Amino acid sequence: MQTPAVQLIGVSKRVGRKTIVDRLSFDIRPGEVFGFLGPNGAGKTTTIRMMVGLIAMSEGDVLFGGISVKDDFRAAIAQVGAIVENPEMYKSLTGYQNLRQYARMAGDVTKARIDEVVRQVDLAGRIHDKVRTYSLGMRQRLGLAQALLHKPKALILDEPTNGLDPAGIRDIRLLLRRLAAEDGIAVVVSSHLLAEMELMCDRFAIIQEGRLKAIHATRGGDGDGDETASGAGRQLPQGTALLLRVEPLEAAQACLAAEFPAIAVRELEGGELRVEAGHDKAPAIVSALAGRELRIFKVQPVAKSLEDTFIELTEEGGDRDAHRFASVRQAVR
Repeated sequence: MQTPAVQLIGVSKRVGRKTIVDRLSFDIRPGEVFGFLGPNGAGKTTTIRMMVGLIAMSEGDVLFGGISVKDDFRAAIAQVGAIVENPEMYKSLTGYQNLRQYARMAGDVTKARIDEVVRQVDLAGRIHDKVRTYSLGMRQRLGLAQALLHKPKALILDEPTNGLDPAGIRDIRLLLRRLAAEDGIAVVVSSHLLAEMELMCDRFAIIQEGRLKAIHATRGGDGDGDETASGAGRQLPQGTALLLRVEPLEAAQACLAAEFPAIAVRELEGGELRVEAGHDKAPAIVSALAGRELRIFKVQPVAKSLEDTFIELTEEGGDRDAHRFASVRQAVR
């Protein structure tokens, strides 16, 4: 069995009596893009800071390539490239001079390797310009180049697309997918942009209040489908929903509420209904609607989105938490 690129084993962080991160455990495979999701204050950045050694763990361990950061921090962290929050550069120097400076600190980084990484992040045309003339997207790509110089096996990025325009976000997404696929790097990305994460990631973990809610595969392959948070926890909601166009709309809503009271139904813009039920329920739903002589114009199965999954899992606590996720809803619409 292939050794995971990254392993979190019971990682916790406590400050006084408050638990910020509570016994997180999961593995990240070589060559996958792994998303790390959660509302503000969920513990994402705290976890990333513990992973790269910026703050101490209260308990637990992190392994990179099977090497414990507690037992041999230098050897473990040598396998990691990271950008936590914003990449810091010498703005009065050129991009190339910045990389040369970092190469001297990293050791054993050749000029050929610097040139290779510059090509990877598509900065060859501007690498000899001063960093103060770079756009935000260019500075992010230069930060990635810096993190990649020493050929890490894991790349850890905290909000790498923060503040970028749509073109910049797409560029970063394609670059990270390519690094994972071609170089076998395990890429860990935290973000609030759920629609973008759904395009970028092979799997994602959702945490809330420092606890792992679930891990879900989005692209198939090994581990395709849903996983539990601890091996015995609840399964992630999955399957499909149904989009219906039925007239009269009010009568259709009344029929569904009476016949299928446990199934959530939402009215969408344009007069369609979204029924949170798998396609296996479609015959019974169509039969019930037809039995009331309603006109059925459309029955379309649709996959449950990452947004739907995220909201279901993080709103399980009820309305008291609803205000915490308003910004997340806004980000994906």
